[in-house]
Amino acid sequence: MIRSAMLGLALMISGCSITDEIPSFHDDNENNAIIDVVYAIHKLDCKSQFAKRHVMRIYDKTTWLKFYVQYKGSKDVEKLIGPFEQTLTGLYNKPNASVKYCELKRKSLFKQSEKIAEAIMSRY
Repeated sequence: MIRSAMLGLALMISGCSITDEIPSFHDDNENNAIIDVVYAIHKLDCKSQFAKRHVMRIYDKTTWLKFYVQYKGSKDVEKLIGPFEQTLTGLYNKPNASVKYCELKRKSLFKQSEKIAEAIMSRY
């Protein structure tokens, strides 16, 4: 009796940790949000006088996605957004970024966002 209770408790505890590793399911809101981010990065013109506003738009769209996945509980997507957000914050926090710096960050952000989009949109 005690042995079966211990086994049940062990399975329950290990089951909780396993759920953190299971990929989340398809979500139209997450799909739309990541494509909005990718497209906003695609539209970023680092030579434009409005480049800072475009970066703010990317930051806002990323923040929306981050909050959505946190409240939904998509831990796998949240892990993907973390490194992307760090790259974006480097550009966002630099108000007088040179065109070259902006273009390098844009290239990195675009590659990262494409990979995130592929991962998010390949779920069932």
